[in-house]
Amino acid sequence: MLRVPSWKWLSFRPTRELVAGADAPQSRPCLPAVEKLDDRLMLSVSTESSEVPPLQGDTQILIGLLKGQLELVSHELTAINLAGDLKLDVHKFTERFVKIDNIITDFGQAILKQDLTEKKIDRTADQLKIEFLKIDALVGGLGDTDAGGRFKFVLDALDHKATELIGLLNSATGAGDLEHKVELNYQKVADSFQNLDAALLKVEEGTVLARKAGKDQQEFLQIKLNDVLVSALKIDNPDVQGQLLNLEKLTAGLLQGDGGNFGGGVTTDGGGDVLA
Repeated sequence: MLRVPSWKWLSFRPTRELVAGADAPQSRPCLPAVEKLDDRLMLSVSTESSEVPPLQGDTQILIGLLKGQLELVSHELTAINLAGDLKLDVHKFTERFVKIDNIITDFGQAILKQDLTEKKIDRTADQLKIEFLKIDALVGGLGDTDAGGRFKFVLDALDHKATELIGLLNSATGAGDLEHKVELNYQKVADSFQNLDAALLKVEEGTVLARKAGKDQQEFLQIKLNDVLVSALKIDNPDVQGQLLNLEKLTAGLLQGDGGNFGGGVTTDGGGDVLA
């Protein structure tokens, strides 16, 4: 497995400012304390990367990718809500978040395929820098309000988690330890979860803008949940299958703010299965 010098995965913020020049938006200051944020942020656990053991083998790489993406989407959904409260361009934030998730999924899949090169590592770093620069431009100059401070805090957390996840994936060893057929199924699982994450973000965008989830959005989300279920059930290992179904349940639960539904029509049971 290729290794990236540790400086590549430090915060992108100084690099952004150097690249963008003096006219760049000011970097988002972290708040010394945050009294109240969305409950979804409770998914995040502050852990130094040195304390996290390296991922080993295809299964740990896949689960590590999906768990990391779950944290990212949690922060992204919160950011979309806060952007709506601040009257910012919610759709453009959603586009950037989907792009960030795609970049990280592609990186994880390159590791599973044993196709990670120095060129791909550098491209991933550059792509993430560009996306977060675009987010900074969208934020612009927010006043020193409580809502603005919370929004900046969430974006900083997202930046940190994206960087941390790439570093964790890049430190993985033992990719390619399963049969080719199983690895292909793992890649399909990663794709289905990425599509589900994108669906969650788009449904949340629609809900924020319209303040109500439409029927078409619910049906779209149900399709993506079913796709995850189908891909997970193709994994023969019952332990891995169970972890995937639990992750599906947790992912779907990010939008379940009123007792287990998405505003009507899409719910999951205790095992993560989709119910009409």
